[in-house]
Parts: sequence; C-alpha cells; structure tokens
Amino acid sequence: MSIRTKVLATALGFTILMAVGLQAFFLQQQEKARYRDVETRAKAFLAMLAVSLLDPMSKNDQQGVDAVVAGVGEQDLEVVDIAFVSVLDNQREVVAHTDVSFFGTVMNDPFSLLAAGAPDTVVREENDLLLVSKPIMTRVHKNPPIRWGTAIVAVRLNKLKEEQRAALTKFLLGSVGISLLLVLVVGWMLQRIVVVPIRELHRVASAFTVGDYSARAVVKTRDEMEALAETFNEMAREIQSHTRHLEETIRERTRELEEANKKLTELATTDGLTGLYNYRFFEDTIRMEVKRAQRQELPLSLLMIDLDHFKVYNDTHGHQMGDEVLKTVARIMKYRLRSTDFPCRYGGEEFAIILPATGFGEAMKIAEELRGLVEAHPFPGGEKQPEGRLTISIGVATYPQHAEDEISLVRAADMALYRAKQRGRNRVEAPAEV
Repeated sequence: MSIRTKVLATALGFTILMAVGLQAFFLQQQEKARYRDVETRAKAFLAMLAVSLLDPMSKNDQQGVDAVVAGVGEQDLEVVDIAFVSVLDNQREVVAHTDVSFFGTVMNDPFSLLAAGAPDTVVREENDLLLVSKPIMTRVHKNPPIRWGTAIVAVRLNKLKEEQRAALTKFLLGSVGISLLLVLVVGWMLQRIVVVPIRELHRVASAFTVGDYSARAVVKTRDEMEALAETFNEMAREIQSHTRHLEETIRERTRELEEANKKLTELATTDGLTGLYNYRFFEDTIRMEVKRAQRQELPLSLLMIDLDHFKVYNDTHGHQMGDEVLKTVARIMKYRLRSTDFPCRYGGEEFAIILPATGFGEAMKIAEELRGLVEAHPFPGGEKQPEGRLTISIGVATYPQHAEDEISLVRAADMALYRAKQRGRNRVEAPAEV
C-alpha cells in the first residue's frame, strides 16, 4: 500500500483537523504578537531611560540618577505594567531603584549577573515578570566604549497571561468535541503511517542541530517514507564527513586568527623597545582608572619617572647602550611592581606608572624602592655620570589628594618630578602643597 493511498484514506480527517489547527495557529500567533508588543515597548522604554541616565551617571551625579528613576511613574507607558526599575553600577550595586530599600544593595541574582556582564540588551522571563536590561555606555569615535552601569526594568505579565489563559480556555471548550471525534477516527492511522516516521526524522534532524551527525533514522513502513528515511541517512553520512573536514579547517584558521589578533593587540598597546605599555595605552588607562576610583571612592596614585642626565649617557656611550639602559630600567620596574599596576613608557627616557587603589604613603614607598633599585644597579659606564652613577628622579601624585581628574593628576605628578629635578635629582618628591 503506497503512501498516496494512505494519505487519500485520511484526507477527510485532515480536512477537519486543518480547520481546528488553523484556529489554534492564529490564536498562538496572536499571543506571540501581544508578548512581542510588550517586549518591544519595554525595550523602547529602557532605551529612553538609558539615554536619560547616561549624563548623570558619567558625572557621578546621584541626584540626577534618582531624578530620572523617580520620573518613571510620570510617563505614559500604555500597556507596559512596570513592577520596578533598577540602575546598577559596574559592580552590580544598586545606585537607583523605584523601591528605595534596595539602594546600595549588591545584586547577585542570576539575571543581574547576566545583565551586568552582557554587552547589549538582555531579555528574560522570570516569575510572571519580563526582565529587560540595557548597558549604559558612552561611545567615543575610535575608542572602546565606556560602560557606566546597567539599567533594568521588570514588567508584569500577569494581565497578559490572564488574557492568554482566557483565550485558550475558550478555544479548548470550542474544539474539544471535534477533537474527541477526530481522535477516534483518524488517530490510529495517523500515528502509524505518518506521526511515527515523522517523529523519527525529527529526532534525527534535532540531533543534527546540536552537532550530532552520527544519528540515523530507523523507519520500517515499506513505502516512500522508508525510502525517504534512507535518503535522509545517506545525506547525514555525507554531511558528517564534510563537517569533520570543515571543523578541522576552522580550528586551524581560528588558531591562526587568534595568534594574529594577539600580536596586533601587543603592537597596539606595547612599547617596542622596553616591552612596557605605550603612551596611547597610558592615556586610555589613566582616564579609565580615575573614573573607576571616582565610582569606588578609592585612591589612585601616579609616578612620573625620568632618568637623570640621560643625554649625557647617550652622548658618552651611544644610543645603543642608552637603549639597553631603558630596557634594564623597564625590567626593574616589572620586578618591583604588582600585577595590577601599569608601567608605561611616557616618551624618551621618561616613564609613568599607574598604581590603582594605592594611597599616597604606599606610592611614596614604592617610588623610593624603585629609586633605590636603579641607583644600586651596576649600569655599564654609570661611573661616568655627573653623580658617579646612573639614577632616576620620581614625582608622586595621588587622587583625590592632589587632583580631581586625570589631567590634573598627570600635571601634579609632573610638577612633583620637576621638584625632584630642581632639588638635586635622584629623589622622590610630591607636589608642592604636600
């Protein structure tokens, strides 16, 4: 008995089923459309909220952030039934919330953890709530975006789900009689000649979607469906062979690309002579670390370092030996500094070291140790220097003790370096007001 004969025998039943199926389909599409509408409105609201929050968060203006969140209730949100609005900083601490009792709380729930680490909008449904997040970022041309925090809105889905349940109940009551009759008439035939083979093919196809190309369909109907399954299995074998070859090629290309990207990143941020971070990296990092220190209310210190009488050394011994001195000083810095510090070549014989979460006293101690290590090192030809050895001078400045932003911090450290030079070199100095 061919599959055509089987289909003709069940055509009448399928005609009735089609009517019921179409009604169910349109009901499902209507439900999805209403859900998407709520999600779209929630995203649009959150996008406007993120824009409004960008300015006060970038200025660390807590009152401005509170004013934006407090104004949520005054907006016409139509079908969006907001349960709460929350604004987190980059440490997931609540800086604003429609429920003030959450202020200052560090959010460790799964959605907050996911949203705080995601580069874009995150949507998730939890406990009759639609949770939507959006990062609050400043995008500057040709520079990495600066993330100030994450905005989260929770929308109640109770009303939507109640409407869906009511519509589903109405549909079920209307079609239950027809369904019972059709199940008795065509259920057995449909299960045997169509459903079972299709489920088997669907099982194999689902395995393919997760990368299991070893799955094979087992269909024993002695008709065109069995022939289709065998064709499907042959196709699977071909795909499996080609996929293995493709995966090997991709892995090889991926390794090559990762190596190339790593080299490009090093070239973009590293000084070729000393192996320290370059001036471009210094500019980006000092700005980022000052912002971080402002948000977390932590100190940040900066050392400006200059080799004393380095021109004399170059003129006496040549630039090649001078380059070796710069490399040695860089190695001394890396030896003394912590993994969280950022030693940079500022230019020529001048270096800069960013010390995150480091107060003035600790920074002075580190600077003095560096000065002593360089002074004690037996540089070739150092005895011919004006002081009888090769030395460095260091200026130390700390945020917020000496500066309120990255520009004034660099200026303060540079002034301190100038004082060290003026007072005889081979010294560690702070800005004049200390």
